[in-house]
Amino acid sequence: VESADCGPRHMLIPSGAAASVAILAPKVGQLTLGHFFFSVGIMLWPIVMAVTFAVFIFIGKRQLPVVFFPTLFVFIAPPALLCTAWFSLGNYGGFLGRILYYSSLFFFLLNIRLGKFVYRTYVNGFNATWFSWCFPLAVFSVAGFDFTNDDGVTLVSPAITYIIMGISNVVIVTVYAHFLVALFRRKVFVPLVLTLAPPKPQETKENK
Repeated sequence: VESADCGPRHMLIPSGAAASVAILAPKVGQLTLGHFFFSVGIMLWPIVMAVTFAVFIFIGKRQLPVVFFPTLFVFIAPPALLCTAWFSLGNYGGFLGRILYYSSLFFFLLNIRLGKFVYRTYVNGFNATWFSWCFPLAVFSVAGFDFTNDDGVTLVSPAITYIIMGISNVVIVTVYAHFLVALFRRKVFVPLVLTLAPPKPQETKENK
């Protein structure tokens, strides 16, 4: 399995699409259909996530170019969508709701930890991968409000939820502002410079 065959975007397609149907199904009176697609989404999410982690961490070391690091935010979306679907189906937080939301929170904090690569991507100028920041952060904000309203003030207080929503709004406005500037300058559809992340210091010494 190569990194080209499995990437973060593949996580959103099967599990995210199924969770989206599960969110909308109860609104049109199809609760059973919602449970079906929720089951599909929650079954596919850990499988695809495990394969993706195996490719990028254990098999394909340093194969993800820096310009594609924003796509790592896609890891936030599937558990956040499933969390929102869980509440849309009429359930309370409970154990499963906590697992789904805290999984999204973990991936959010993990991406914050990789902030230096996000900054490098931002400094290099706008490219289409920036849109990978928008949808996961927006969905994570919605899941946070659902979780906070049900669970009260626990590990995730309403203040933290509002902070995440603020970050989401700032990121979305920034991305679309840069997109419009790049569009007017005709720099949207340009070839990407695929530079890999620098090796670790230990690897550098060994190579010398």
